Amino acid sequence: MPYRIPLEEDEKSGDRFTDMKAIYDKEITHIDHCIKELYDRFGWSQNTLLIITADHGEEMNEKRRYGHGKSLLNTVIHVPLLFYYPQGGLFGGKRLTANVSTMDIVPTLISFLDFPRMKGLSGQDLIPEVKGAANSSSDRFIFSHLQVEMGSRKDILQKACLYREHKYIYRFPDKHLLYDLKEDPGEKRNRFADGREMARMLAANLFADEKDSPRYNTAFVDIELDNKSLEQLRTLGYVH
Repeated sequence: MPYRIPLEEDEKSGDRFTDMKAIYDKEITHIDHCIKELYDRFGWSQNTLLIITADHGEEMNEKRRYGHGKSLLNTVIHVPLLFYYPQGGLFGGKRLTANVSTMDIVPTLISFLDFPRMKGLSGQDLIPEVKGAANSSSDRFIFSHLQVEMGSRKDILQKACLYREHKYIYRFPDKHLLYDLKEDPGEKRNRFADGREMARMLAANLFADEKDSPRYNTAFVDIELDNKSLEQLRTLGYVH
């Protein structure tokens, strides 16, 4: 959200959530056609590495919420990540089973281009696993963070840690969630009460990573946006 392509009258069901899902699917189809148009127009079938991903997914009323920016459930943070390169067959028809992160895109791209590794770069090079090396991603801890400041008691602060099939979510001020994604991919059953040891281990890694992460003072970001840029960000939901 916000969605920009309306349904035609004969496409409407009359049910609000059914129609919103249909609009969402319609916009995804539109984006697919745009990618195909670019693919053909610029000749991406030749000597071009194509990477497709998303910054977030969309909740579809699975837990009485719609849209994004409200939770760290997998409906929002489990996004597509596709690499396509027509020459050599490196990425062709392969799917990694371990958890990966969108932060792996740049390290993988640097490795693919045989550039020197950048200092202080987060993420992991996925090329070895694509080539069939030992699955080094299986024991990774992957973190997510959501903070929405509304200047009221509706402020949102959530943090998550994903490890193998387990996922821990901390919701400020005192809500703890633990999911077994293998048995419960829909994240419907909170296992925190009977999985405290696993939750503590994930939480410890989450807060240790947060403590060690560099801090940047947003007050020193010296960028001035004009009204057009602000309006574009507002339509995307990044400025309120």
